[in-house]
Amino acid sequence: MIQRNKSFGVPARPAGTPCIFKGIKGKITEYIKGAAQNARHGKGSIIMSVLSVTSEAFEKEVINSDKPVLVDFYADWCGPCRTMSSVIDEISDERSDIKVCKINVDEQRGLAERFSVQSIPTIMVFKNGSVTRCEAGSRPKRAVLEMLD
Repeated sequence: MIQRNKSFGVPARPAGTPCIFKGIKGKITEYIKGAAQNARHGKGSIIMSVLSVTSEAFEKEVINSDKPVLVDFYADWCGPCRTMSSVIDEISDERSDIKVCKINVDEQRGLAERFSVQSIPTIMVFKNGSVTRCEAGSRPKRAVLEMLD
């Protein structure tokens, strides 16, 4: 007879059977601590992540940034936006001299209206709090990088 886990309704692990996930949490924590320590000591590279920006954080993250900011206005349902997402992620990983942000136009309609976003994806570059470049539509990586120069 198979016993069921009362919480999830799945078969329970038989007594004495080792858990396949045992020890993984410790290894992940160890890896993260090691990566942080290496970053503090200048070893390895720090991979920048793409920030999802809300209207509440926009001033701090984009307008008041000490670095140029690449902003991707997108929507989850937009096919060309999904294509651009991989390009934006690559640029974020490669360029530590810029900040990369994404703004979901469905969730942040006020920001889309503030910057007159008419179609998506729209890529904007902000420097010293002002828009210096703005391009609508899907672009190859080199074209996005050219926007930053």
